[in-house]
Amino acid sequence: MHKGRRWIVLGRVLALVAAIIAGLAWALSSPVGASPDDDFHQASIWCPVPVESSGCPVRTDATGAVQAVEVPRVVAEAAACFAFHNEISGSCTLHIPSGMTWTDRFNQGEYPGGFYRTMHLFAGPDVQRSVALMRAANVLIAVALFGSLALVAAPGQRRMLGLGLLAPLVPLGIFLSASINPSGWSFVGVATAAAGLLVGADAPSRRRAIAAGALAVVGALLAINARGDAGPYLCVTAGAVGLATLRWNGRWLLTRGPAVVLVGAIGLFSYLTSRQAALISETQQAVVDKPTRLFYHNVLELPNLFTGMFGSWALGWTDNPMPQVVSVSSLAIAILVVVVGVSSLNVGKAAALLLVTAVMVVLPVLLLQRLGASVGSWVQPRYLLPLAPVFLLLLAYDPRRRASIRLSLAQCVLAGTLASVAYTVGLYTTLRRYLTGLDGPLIIGRGVEWWWGSVPGPRVVFVAGTLCFTIVAFTLLLGEGTVIRRVLRRPALADRSGTPAAAVAGSSAGAEAPVRQPTAEADPEPAPAEPARGD
Repeated sequence: MHKGRRWIVLGRVLALVAAIIAGLAWALSSPVGASPDDDFHQASIWCPVPVESSGCPVRTDATGAVQAVEVPRVVAEAAACFAFHNEISGSCTLHIPSGMTWTDRFNQGEYPGGFYRTMHLFAGPDVQRSVALMRAANVLIAVALFGSLALVAAPGQRRMLGLGLLAPLVPLGIFLSASINPSGWSFVGVATAAAGLLVGADAPSRRRAIAAGALAVVGALLAINARGDAGPYLCVTAGAVGLATLRWNGRWLLTRGPAVVLVGAIGLFSYLTSRQAALISETQQAVVDKPTRLFYHNVLELPNLFTGMFGSWALGWTDNPMPQVVSVSSLAIAILVVVVGVSSLNVGKAAALLLVTAVMVVLPVLLLQRLGASVGSWVQPRYLLPLAPVFLLLLAYDPRRRASIRLSLAQCVLAGTLASVAYTVGLYTTLRRYLTGLDGPLIIGRGVEWWWGSVPGPRVVFVAGTLCFTIVAFTLLLGEGTVIRRVLRRPALADRSGTPAAAVAGSSAGAEAPVRQPTAEADPEPAPAEPARGD
């Protein structure tokens, strides 16, 4: 194997392993019951629909309808002992008596059953261990999908994935993806569908296009098995990507277009058959004294929901507030993508962005008006989060280059640094909130009141997660092997004839880093080659 190629393969393996560790750090950062409505979701996992055949004892009313199910006491009561009180650590979950109890908070068809039935495979008598395994499984699913997309994508497309995913991933996206909340599957699935369709649209070969399309379909299936509102989001995703990438030639229509149509069809089927999605249209109009004033307030306050997707809202049961440096860092990445992304607008990309924007604005305002509620209640940022990567991926896509938008090396380093800061502070705050409560010691590892058994200590988890996420962020933005080539190997690459080290490093990377004259706006990754006519 060529020496430069070995560095690239090593970089890819390192990034995938680092991504798993970075996700597991968040999976271990909070106790059982820490994600929103976990008492409901945990009971639904232990007793998935149809509950009559789930193995759980049930209570029924006179008509035979199930009113309650019996679950382990920790499943039903863990969240209640610390939720809404961030001065209380997760230690209270360790003192809940063993045994069983009845609960009426469980899924009776409001949510699709696929997520709960899958997680039920890990359910056992040891609730702590079971939840840890479920979270680890969800981390592996997310890494498998996003990692596969990065491997399938052409070199010039990989930075598009980083720019589209990093900002919504930290902190809310990774918190949900590493939890047992079905919103995690919805976020990962819709993001995978959008990224897969964009990668497949401009893949340099038919094989890569088919692989990317298959990943998009898998992502769509994952999303609709978690939440009913993922169906409409997939329809929007398919329509937007279709507008941005449509080309009237046989190659696109025969090898790229079918994936777009299939993802849209999956979303439409989910919307038409899901009880959860139908709740939006079935919600009765609340009686409001001054509906115009409510509408005016909600429209002006709507950005509160958007910034919440990047960490301005507290995590968990809205009891784990993120420091402003977290939300500002993530939001700064999104703003960078917006500012640079609008410079590559054409008619298709502009129409796609308008479609996604319209849904992100109209949907929450419409639902709030129906409920007679104002921004800050009922509709939460996590409900809209799946659309954030769709919007940013479209902005990060350059239809002229058919690859990622161009960024200078300094801009890539800035984005990677901001993402790493958001991850580090977000993970630190979450660990501290559950280890001791936010009124405890500032240094994690001191005065620990709660932690998992048989896993490395919280300091090890924190350091490992932070370092590994930094590797992942810079790999996505700069390309695998780039940091090693440019930093560690640079002194050894200057030949005796005086050839600059950077030029030799570029030539050793093959298609990943073609030789070019250095400029102030040098782009670390090239655009993918134009597909052959036989594709």
